[in-house]
Amino acid sequence: MSQPSKLSGLLKTAQHQDQTITILRKRQKELERVKKVVEQATDIRQERVETAKLALKEGKLKLKGNILAEKILADPLNQKSL
Repeated sequence: MSQPSKLSGLLKTAQHQDQTITILRKRQKELERVKKVVEQATDIRQERVETAKLALKEGKLKLKGNILAEKILADPLNQKSL
């Protein structure tokens, strides 16, 4: 293989590696954003659970089991239904 074609191949390889690095950095940033959202969602839910436990313990919260179960089973990922 001649020098110019070797250089051309190396250049293409370097460009491909740069593109791969750029894509990986973007994915890393996306994953960091998702991680923050998940961490915040977990904290919010835990706060709601603690508030509900306290209200239940103090007798300020009356739950009807069948209604609560229906709401949970209807859409377990939708926190607004509770």
